[in-house]
Amino acid sequence: MENKSFSVYVTWTEVFLCFLIIGLNILGLFRFTLKHKNKGHHFTMLYVKLAFETAFASCKIAYNSFVLLDSFQVLTNVKYVFYSGVLIRTFMSLMGFISLFIALDRLVAMKKPIRYAQSDAKKIQKVSVTFLGTAFPALYLVYALTRHTPPKPSFMVNELYDYNVSITLHTCSMAAFLISIFISVLFLYQFKQFMDNLNDHLPRGQVSDIKLANNIVIAQIIAEFILILCPYVAEKVVMMTTGVAISAIIGPIFHPLHVLYVAFCSTAFCLISARKKKGNSVQRFTSSK
Repeated sequence: MENKSFSVYVTWTEVFLCFLIIGLNILGLFRFTLKHKNKGHHFTMLYVKLAFETAFASCKIAYNSFVLLDSFQVLTNVKYVFYSGVLIRTFMSLMGFISLFIALDRLVAMKKPIRYAQSDAKKIQKVSVTFLGTAFPALYLVYALTRHTPPKPSFMVNELYDYNVSITLHTCSMAAFLISIFISVLFLYQFKQFMDNLNDHLPRGQVSDIKLANNIVIAQIIAEFILILCPYVAEKVVMMTTGVAISAIIGPIFHPLHVLYVAFCSTAFCLISARKKKGNSVQRFTSSK
């Protein structure tokens, strides 16, 4: 009963964070899409990530609502929990690949900036959107087809489908996060080289956009390392040494950690972009004098 009560508290916290995510992402999309249409290609993959994570947060609110209703015996139809929960698991399985595409985008932008501006930015965006549009329904179908028959009496989706399928897809997502970290190290090196070799021929506005996009991505890299990869590795180490899974003791931890990760990314995006906006105002004021 205590474990169920703890899960209910966590579920309410996730709902609050998801509303925060949606608000911050809408603010970010409004600021950069409507007010700064000229920002261009360096933000294309960040737009994709914002849209993806806004959809994730919206679906998470729906899923958590069904979980809460079911846990309080208000709505006890398991299929509502299952099908909305499968949406969440599908989003979570693809988050690592979003991070991978963003890392590739930044690496190419720093290594071949001219070709990136001319064609590569749009290519990476098209490939990423095509991949997500293809993989999402495919993964959803995989989860849906591995549903327990008859369904178990549970209010948590991770107990309603095949455990091995879930572990396999989750491992693939973690592998994508790990590869994105490795590519990000290369990107950071190229970023340093880019800044060291910077010359006056590159427009100041473009340099500012590059720095802004890269700083946002760096914050996201730190978040995925601390909130996604470290807990995953920690659980595997504990599992291999003690034979006990952390999630079996305290309940599902990767759902709230993914929500916390997305909330951090949304907050970082708004704070870094707001700091950039303030800097621009100061620059315009000093130049006018």
